[in-house]
Parts: sequence; structure tokens; C-alpha cells
Amino acid sequence: MILKRLPLPAFSVLLLGAVAMLESADMSHAQETGLRAAAASGDLAAVNRLISEGAALDEADGAGQTALLLAVENNRVDVARTLIAAGADINAQSRWWAGGFGVLDVAALALVPYLVYRGAEVDANAAAKLGTEAPIASRP
Repeated sequence: MILKRLPLPAFSVLLLGAVAMLESADMSHAQETGLRAAAASGDLAAVNRLISEGAALDEADGAGQTALLLAVENNRVDVARTLIAAGADINAQSRWWAGGFGVLDVAALALVPYLVYRGAEVDANAAAKLGTEAPIASRP
């Protein structure tokens, strides 16, 4: 295969484009990682800033933990409400060897009615945790 030499300006444009793509990917990854960290720690100001900057709400880490799951698990109610209002998937599931966990599996009992009202599905795991035999209706 014969490679043609690119003129220096064309090579520069190609190189700058590749650098810009990498920087964009790094920024996107930093936003998602930052959103999960801010949600877990309860930093509502950072969560709002990252949402306004376009961070992907449902980006998950290797275990499937989204910002919403981390906020609920750490009882960060204001952050959880903000993420839900912004459109985070309330039924996202983490990924574990024996299956996934959703918001109702990790939520404090005081937060459960709000989550169910907002559309969280009561599956068998959540029903067992909540001590109910039949699924609770999610919305009227």
C-alpha cells in the first residue's frame, strides 16, 4: 500500500481534528464521572451545573451505577429529585453477577413513595424489600 504525503496544512487540520475529538471525549467522560461523584456526595450545585453542561444523565460506571442510583443509595433526596426532573431513567438497573438493583432496592423507605409516584417499577426484589406481596401501582 502506498501512502501519499499530505500537505502540511491538511495534516495539521487532520491532527487538530483528532485532538479536538479526544478532548471532547475526555470532557464527556469527565462530566459523567463528575455527575456520578457529585450525585453520590450530594453536591446539588455541581449536579445542576453538569446537567446544564449536557452531562449524560444515565451514563453508568462498570457496575451499572448511574448518578440517580448513587444519589438514592446515599439518600441524597434533593439530588435524586433534580436528576428525575431532568429526565434520568428512574428504572435504570445496576449490573451485578446475580442481577441488577434499581432505585427501590437501594432507597431509604422514606423516599420510596416519591420514587413509586414518579414511575419506579416495583419488581420482586423491591417488593420483598418493602414487605409487600403484590406490586404497588406506580401511578394513578
